[in-house]
Amino acid sequence: MKPIVEKIVFFSFWIGLIALCLWVYKPALSGDFILDAHYIVDQNPLVKQTLSLKEIFTHDFFSAYKSSFYRPLQYYRPLVTLSLGLNYHWLGPQPIWFRLVNIYIHLLNTFLIFVLFQLLFKEKSLSLLSAFFFCLLPIHEWVVNYVVGRTDLLQAFFSLISLVGLVLYLQKKKIVFYFVSLIAFICALLSREAAIMLPAFILLGSLFASDSKKQIFSVFCSFCVVSIIYYFIRLITFPVVSNESLVQFSMQSVMSTSLLVLDYLLRFIYPWTVSYRWPAEVKLIIYVVSYFSLILFCYRMVRSNIETVNKRVIGFSFFWLLISVMPFFITRDMFHKLGPSLSEHFLYWSAIGFSLFLSVFVLRLPRILRMSSFVLIVYYFCWTGFSNNQNWTSEEYLLSQVVAKGEHSQTVAQQQLLMKYKENLKAVEVMIGYSKERYEKSLWFRRKGFILRQQGNSVEATKAFRQAIAVNEENLDARNSLAISLLEQGRIKEGEGWLRATLKKDSQNFDAYRILGMSSFFRKNYSRSLKYFNDRE
Repeated sequence: MKPIVEKIVFFSFWIGLIALCLWVYKPALSGDFILDAHYIVDQNPLVKQTLSLKEIFTHDFFSAYKSSFYRPLQYYRPLVTLSLGLNYHWLGPQPIWFRLVNIYIHLLNTFLIFVLFQLLFKEKSLSLLSAFFFCLLPIHEWVVNYVVGRTDLLQAFFSLISLVGLVLYLQKKKIVFYFVSLIAFICALLSREAAIMLPAFILLGSLFASDSKKQIFSVFCSFCVVSIIYYFIRLITFPVVSNESLVQFSMQSVMSTSLLVLDYLLRFIYPWTVSYRWPAEVKLIIYVVSYFSLILFCYRMVRSNIETVNKRVIGFSFFWLLISVMPFFITRDMFHKLGPSLSEHFLYWSAIGFSLFLSVFVLRLPRILRMSSFVLIVYYFCWTGFSNNQNWTSEEYLLSQVVAKGEHSQTVAQQQLLMKYKENLKAVEVMIGYSKERYEKSLWFRRKGFILRQQGNSVEATKAFRQAIAVNEENLDARNSLAISLLEQGRIKEGEGWLRATLKKDSQNFDAYRILGMSSFFRKNYSRSLKYFNDRE
């Protein structure tokens, strides 16, 4: 009778968690595509047309829509593109289906976390509670709701499968689990470059799953070899050529990044949407008290005569967090550019270690405090997450809410608001002067031209579009905008010439076909118009 009751409780737990997760993310389901999702999904021929594995695996993540991506950072994430393509063809083009699949993958990751911790620590209550906390953490807002957050989700999914497979191999000595682990690791690398850090977690998991140092060393070395091979093939095939990727290390930069890490590790408890309201002095006091309490708790755990398993769990969670924040020292400039809200998506993988630590903390409390703490934590996580997700009704509203929470003028949210929604010519001219890379400067010249055109100043708009092209000849959007401006001035031949030149550079540029079709239609050349519209399809 007892096993049946346990199974009912187990399945009830997961049904309840799924329902709670769907409730938390429900407000965001009806929202539009935002930011890069327009280019990665909505305007991406690799996703929208017939899926071609050859095309997907031979192009970088942003290559399919050359006209809008202004940095030559060649992310290689073919499995993400493939999953988005399958999503588009099987379920439809609406954003809700992409977000529902993201939630589904997030729930799969939650279950895999339970499996991993159960295999390592054999404590079902600890494993379930860790998975529960991980699933509902409010910092997952951008990973789950943002369609391009699929990269983080798939990297975590395949990485967790790899870790689970490895632990099973070490415990059951069946070689099939080793190959499953290795294949999953390769899939993680093809989902997001950050998976190259997985061998460090493989080593951590192996140390807790096996006592054979020889076996641990051989497994770790094999994964390191795969990482090295991937790194060199990746570097040769899709080199990172942006200056932004070159990180300069100094004592000052290491210290500033260390402070950044300390700040972001507390985002699990105090996400930016909560802490932005605090004055600097209050925030400092809260952070100092929080870290002091955590250190005191860990010290008492180590010094006390509690079960060895709890000490092992504390050690595992500590090293997980330590390893997971190492990439921060390389990607620190991205935190500044993305801003304190968007950059919380970097914590998705780290959240696994935090969830485990929080579970140990709650389970060590007296019974009455344990239940009340659990209820308060769940209420806090769910309400914070639900409130944040209500901002995802449209891109403009979401970005406005992000900027309203105290972000400075050079973050992605602020720039995108100015680029797409705010017609502030003076602010755009400031951004033109601020931009260092020609790709970015070209985008701002195009935005200037668009604002001038909206104001009816076609001559100055045409000049701005020409400046955008002069700065970056590959800005196909600027070419199309210039063509529209020329067509509106009656310079048909010159305008259509620019559009045909665009199609020579990118034969799949849908906007160029659309504008040519509209131009022919207004001149009552219906047969040519139909031809252009058919070519667009």
